[in-house]
Amino acid sequence: MARRLGTSRNTVRRYLRSETIEQAYSERRSGRAIDKYAFQLTALLKTEAAKSRKQRRTLKQIYEDLKELGFEESHDRVAAFARVWRRGKLRGAILRANEHCPQARGNQL
Repeated sequence: MARRLGTSRNTVRRYLRSETIEQAYSERRSGRAIDKYAFQLTALLKTEAAKSRKQRRTLKQIYEDLKELGFEESHDRVAAFARVWRRGKLRGAILRANEHCPQARGNQL
């Protein structure tokens, strides 16, 4: 049983003695520091995305704005958030384009 379940023999023995059927783990809740600033960061990214390329501010400048609001993490966290935000935005644009153009359906991410 232990090999099939991928757990130790002691764990199997403990569950058989207690007559429990499923393993019960508490749900892991770990928050990220950037989650508190996600709304502000998303708003800043949307504002900058609407501007022309030469008028946009860099991520370093956006990071400095977040630091003034109390953000204490590194620039890397802001850059990672921006990458994920851009991918989601790009994926949404591709899906919308595919709805209107059946020939492009093979170009999905």
